[in-house]
Amino acid sequence: MKKKFYPKGYRFPGTNLIYISELPPKVYNSRKSRRALFLCDCGEFCEKVVGSVSNKAARSCGCIKRERMTRHGNSYDDLFDVWRSMISRCYNRNNKAYKNYGGRGITVCERWKCSENGFSNFIEDVGCDYEQGTTLDRVDNNLGYSPCNVQWATLSQQSYNRRPNNRNKSGKKGVCKERGLWIAYITKDRKTYKLGRFENLEDAIEARISAEKRYFGFTLDH
Repeated sequence: MKKKFYPKGYRFPGTNLIYISELPPKVYNSRKSRRALFLCDCGEFCEKVVGSVSNKAARSCGCIKRERMTRHGNSYDDLFDVWRSMISRCYNRNNKAYKNYGGRGITVCERWKCSENGFSNFIEDVGCDYEQGTTLDRVDNNLGYSPCNVQWATLSQQSYNRRPNNRNKSGKKGVCKERGLWIAYITKDRKTYKLGRFENLEDAIEARISAEKRYFGFTLDH
């Protein structure tokens, strides 16, 4: 994939960060992560993974995080629980969720996994944008946890991003076959909405995509 060019002074939408210059990449889980120098609105310079800034997992140099930690004393404890749970479901075989994470090859990058300063690195990379009520979601569900592949998402957004059930033969999440007809449905805030029954798979997929745009404001496929 061709590397996207960002001019000096470019502000990443939805963040307090302005692009200054490219830095040598760092390796996370045998994959190179593009890093750059940014200027934060607070006046501080900082190094960030470009992917984590572009997907808004990191929105500032850390000043937002410090302000939130001051206002919400339990945010730090919440983030530690998120970090600890992430490690556990990827490496603890006794964790009930292990089969869906570590059991299928999902890993945590070395920067976050190391026992010495893994949590501090996690906080530095993505902690500043944590909000209560959100969960740590992987942008690409086939890849592991790393600065360039995570975002904070609501339960509805994370549910939307989950991979289709193995029994799903349509190839599209929210579309399945029942009694000779294709059924389309969508779930938001733990409530399931039926979108209709269709003779053609294409019509069911189109109904699902339209609902995604209506309920979520975007679709992963288009």
